[in-house]
Parts: sequence; C-alpha cells; structure tokens
Amino acid sequence: MTANIISNYHQRFKSPEQRFWEKVNKDGITMPEMNTKCWDWQGSTSHGYGYIGVGKKILRAHRYSWTIHHGEIPKGHDYHGVTCVLHRCDNRQCVNPDHLILGTNKDNVNDKMDKGRFIPNKGEFHGMAKLTRIQVRVIRARHPLVTRKELAATFNVSIGAIDSIMTRKTWKHVL
Repeated sequence: MTANIISNYHQRFKSPEQRFWEKVNKDGITMPEMNTKCWDWQGSTSHGYGYIGVGKKILRAHRYSWTIHHGEIPKGHDYHGVTCVLHRCDNRQCVNPDHLILGTNKDNVNDKMDKGRFIPNKGEFHGMAKLTRIQVRVIRARHPLVTRKELAATFNVSIGAIDSIMTRKTWKHVL
C-alpha cells in the first residue's frame, strides 16, 4: 500500500516535461523527404493532435515540443495574433522538433490546400447549413414568381434566410 502511495505521489508531481517524454514514441515512421522518424504522441488526442496539461492550460503537444526545444513561440503577426506550428511531415501526432516549423495562419491554410486537406467551411460544407447550392439556385430562380414566405416554407428555413440568399449576404459564392 505504501509503495502505491509513493508511486502516485511521484506521478502527480512530475514536471510537464517529464510527462511529455513519457508519452513520446521516437520510433515512428520515417518520412521519405525528411530522412528522420516522426516522434508520435502516445497521450491524449483530439482531431488527431496530441494534448498535454501544463499548469492550468491544455496545450497541443507539438506546440509544447516546440517550446521545449526552441523556447517560447513568438506572438503572431496575422489577424489571429497566433503563430502556428506547422508539421512538415503532415503527421498531426508528430512532436519531432525537426519536423516542426513556425508559420502564420495563412501559411497553415495554404499548406492544407497544397496537401489536399482543405474542406471549405462555407455553403453546404458548413456544419450548420440547411440548404445545398442546388436549392439556393432554385430559390433564386423562383423568387420573382414565388413569395419569400412561400420559399421559406417550402425549404424549411426562415424568411430572413431567404432574404439573405436573395441579397447575397449568404451563399454569395453560388451563382
């Protein structure tokens, strides 16, 4: 019983860096263009990214890896004010500092687009969308003949949604 108490005490009071290294597998896959192995995160993940508790904060493991190896991440100059830590290896669980680079949010989006992982967050791809682009085209085509109230009832949306479609406040990308 005493051994368990001592073990729990040591586990509880390990530094974040000690806990970080316990969850890193340095024997990941070798990226052909990098000639070094990914260090795969073995701890908690969400959306493919590793997470670690540091003090009262929950940080992404690859960002914490950057700070361990290179120091604090500088404040970004883009509109988010955040500097991104990008994966050159395209492995979200990798925490190998040789595979990580700093960039802006724009760099991050461009990287996703270049690698074919970008899913637009507008129109029918938006999580809250109730209509498809075909339905929007039908609404716009029918409008002179059918009232906005009738269109709203037909497509199970509000009159305000129909107004926004017609004035191109929403769905402006649909011709």
